[in-house]
Amino acid sequence: MQRISLAYDIAADIDLFCRSFWDEDFVLAKFRALGARAVTLSIGPGTDGEQIVTSEREVPMDAPPMLQAVIGEWSKVHQVESWSGEAGGPYRCDIEVRPEGLPASARGEIIVEANGDGCTLRCETDAICTVPMVGRMAEKFMAADIGKRLDAEVAHIAASL
Repeated sequence: MQRISLAYDIAADIDLFCRSFWDEDFVLAKFRALGARAVTLSIGPGTDGEQIVTSEREVPMDAPPMLQAVIGEWSKVHQVESWSGEAGGPYRCDIEVRPEGLPASARGEIIVEANGDGCTLRCETDAICTVPMVGRMAEKFMAADIGKRLDAEVAHIAASL
């Protein structure tokens, strides 16, 4: 298992920032701007009032050669986010990411809290591989890839608001 711990200070209103994660037009534009293709998206309320965001998309992969041979240049990623929270925050998201072709998955939590005129996003995620032979490499790659993609996603959202 590989732990990913990330934190960002965002110069945007917490409610506007968090609502962007379940605004269909915004999410589709964000994924496309970040290089995804073949995007499908479903957004709707869950049983407890949370917003459930289910996406599937193909993303470019910049993997080490041994993994690149297995997963190729593109990977289909299945992602489910469950967002909850009230106006003014904090907001919480349970997230699960499963890339097709890579014997690994990630589960974690995102917390967004108000911070002055902006907000702070904290992400704690675990990448887990199911195949012992390539496990450590796949987990490290997935952890680094999640970090890189979350960096780009947060930067894109902050710049777009």
